[in-house]
Amino acid sequence: NNETNAIEALEKKLEETKSPQDAEALLEAYSVHMEAHPDDTENNPLYLYRAASTMFRMNRFSTATDYLLTALKDYPSSPNSGKASELLSEIYDNKLQSPETATTLRQAMVSAYPNYDNIAKVKAEIPSDAVDFSTRMKDMTSKMFNDSTGRIDYRIANTFILNSELHALILPDDQENPFYLHRAAETARSIRVFPKAMEFYQWIYNKYPDSDRAPQAMFLHAFTLDNDMKQYDEAKTLYETFLSKYPEN
Repeated sequence: NNETNAIEALEKKLEETKSPQDAEALLEAYSVHMEAHPDDTENNPLYLYRAASTMFRMNRFSTATDYLLTALKDYPSSPNSGKASELLSEIYDNKLQSPETATTLRQAMVSAYPNYDNIAKVKAEIPSDAVDFSTRMKDMTSKMFNDSTGRIDYRIANTFILNSELHALILPDDQENPFYLHRAAETARSIRVFPKAMEFYQWIYNKYPDSDRAPQAMFLHAFTLDNDMKQYDEAKTLYETFLSKYPEN
């Protein structure tokens, strides 16, 4: 149609000019299309990947990761998820200095996308001495708090939060996800990143309603709204939902 044709023309123009102005025009066109057509599961994940690639070429790596995370969250079944995950792992490894996160992504990809075209390359980039996800997460947990000062290591905390999120995105059927997401939510609360904590609580009780973590996650979501965010009306509504859904808890 005219809209996708216009996007293709902008893509070709950017390839020729490499200009920041043309890049911004293309990103705006992607954004307009996705907002107008949120159910376009064919083009939207592709546009998000291309937007990330554009930001990557402009050395705007954090923005590129935002596009890729959105693609994985909103369109998890897209055939483009392998490419998005691979680019994300490359950014964390080579641009954002987080090889731990890159390893989590690559290990998850081996299980999630065994037929992905570049899976042999992905496997080769996993360090030969890398231990499994669970062991690495336990190690991060043990190092997160300084025993002598009682203070939290923010770098390790943020890495733990991010790794929990990415593992659950790539491997949504892993039965350990509610545990890691709950631990990540508690970590986010401890460093006062309340929106992320609430996102994880909601993720647990929406995506894993049969998990034994689901009732506690809903209660803690309400408690965070109440105690930390002071959003009392929203908290009251969620407390009432909790009481209705889990009367014996």
